[in-house]
Formats: sequence, structure tokens, C-alpha cells
Amino acid sequence: DVLVTVVGTGTTADFTNIPMLQSFLQRLLDENLELEQLVILEGKAAYRLVVTISLLDVAGSVIDVCVAAASAALLDTRLPTKPLIEDGIVYTSESEGMKPFVMPVVPCALSAVGTSLNKAFYWIVDPDADEELTQQSSTTITVDAVQEDNVLALDFSGDVGDLEFMMQLARQHAIEIYRIVRKPNVGNS
Repeated sequence: DVLVTVVGTGTTADFTNIPMLQSFLQRLLDENLELEQLVILEGKAAYRLVVTISLLDVAGSVIDVCVAAASAALLDTRLPTKPLIEDGIVYTSESEGMKPFVMPVVPCALSAVGTSLNKAFYWIVDPDADEELTQQSSTTITVDAVQEDNVLALDFSGDVGDLEFMMQLARQHAIEIYRIVRKPNVGNS
């Protein structure tokens, strides 16, 4: 399985949404990863991947950056190809070869808050704490950076405005983030 932990340090130690954020990430990964590849011996042993995200500062959407960090970490994960099982103990060695953890889905999130100014409605993408205070609505769209039309999660409150516009922004954002974090082990190869 995959275990997600999120910790705040320094200025983020008082960030109150850590449990919600950790729960969101855990659910997102549990629902979208092929965990069968972690099995070492059917019904007896499997690898556990631990994704720990340390928040050093909050200067924009924490969800967006944590989803990107988790995706980047998993894209970089390698698993031993030939574990040795002896007397019920699993031994691994990098010298025996490593294989990539294959991600058929690469989550990427885009958050925005909606606010009115002079009778016009505006979206503020990647809002910081001060910008979130002005919100009349909020939207977080998580899409798959590999399969363009695959929406993994949608969370909103208030008026979502032009949802299709927000979906287009999320897809463009996913392409940009994917260029930064991609590795050759994405897909079913």
C-alpha cells in the first residue's frame, strides 16, 4: 500500500488543514494507483511506499503543490526486481536490478478562489492565505496529467462560475507540471 503523511514545520506548523490535506492525498492515491505492482508474494508480503510531504512555507495553494510533490516522488520510485525471501524475511538489493513504479495516472491539482470586484467575478489561481480571505467560492480540480480528459477529483464551494474554463486551466496546468516532474516510467511500459 501507499501511506501518505503531511507535516508542517516552521511557519506551517500551525497550518490547520493538514489532516484534511493528508486524507485527500491518501484517498487520491489509493483510488488511482495500481498497487498490485507492490506485491512481493501473493497474500504474504508487499512493499509499502511511504510518501512524506514536509510543508516548509505556505505561499499559495498547498493542495496543488502537495499533489505535485506526491506525483513527483512516486514517478521517481524504483522497486527491486528480484527480492530474495529467506525464512520469511524479504531481502532486497539494488545490484539485482530495479524497476520503475508505473503510474498509469499522474495526478495534478489546480486550485482557485472566486471573488467579485466592481460587479465582475474573477478567479484567482494558486491563491495565498490573504487571497483566500476574499473568496466567495473555491474550486480545486485534480486531473490526470497523462490522459487529458481524465478528471480525478473535483471539490468546490459556492459559485463555480465557468467550470469548463476552470477545466481548461487545470489541463494546461497539468501539462506544465508534468513537464517538470515526468520520468520515463509513466504509462504501461
